[in-house]
Amino acid sequence: MKSTEFITESKYGSEEELYRYAERIQRDCQPYLNAINNQVDRYEIYRGMKRVHSAFSKRTVRLDKRNPTDSPRDVHDAVNEYFHDTFGAPFRNAMFCTGNLTEVREYGEAFVVYPIGDFEFLWSPYVDDMFKEWEDFNIETNLDTPQFIKTRIAGKFFNTDIKKAIDSEHEIMIRCNNYYAVDVGLAWDLHEYMK
Repeated sequence: MKSTEFITESKYGSEEELYRYAERIQRDCQPYLNAINNQVDRYEIYRGMKRVHSAFSKRTVRLDKRNPTDSPRDVHDAVNEYFHDTFGAPFRNAMFCTGNLTEVREYGEAFVVYPIGDFEFLWSPYVDDMFKEWEDFNIETNLDTPQFIKTRIAGKFFNTDIKKAIDSEHEIMIRCNNYYAVDVGLAWDLHEYMK
């Protein structure tokens, strides 16, 4: 007798594998899922990444002092000092994401990010990308860099309403220990398993 039961295959694996991925996200990412009211098909955080060899992986966020890629060190440190004093953490030592899928492709392959466990975030409705904010900044003409930076960014950043942050399509700085990086196509396949 032939079986009439078929397992759905996607390019990411069997239905059973997709279910296991969704189950891990639902188990490990509750603070984030609660913050977006489990609307995974409506609110996605994207990150451009290079040299990722798996469609689903657990990654670590580098939270210690890091060398800025594009910003001058003095500016990076002054912004971190301001964020630490105002929001309790140096948010330039974080994971950088956005709700803008097109934007992340400039930085590598697009992945959907699911923070694991507790997480903090910071974003601005006024500042699209911190690097772009400082492109015209010249440290030599701004001798009191920390004070100048404070006046330039004071009142422009918020650590509330992750859904509004995602909708803004601006840079979102996320501090968490670990996260799941999920290929965009796989994340879209997982939506039906996470309802």
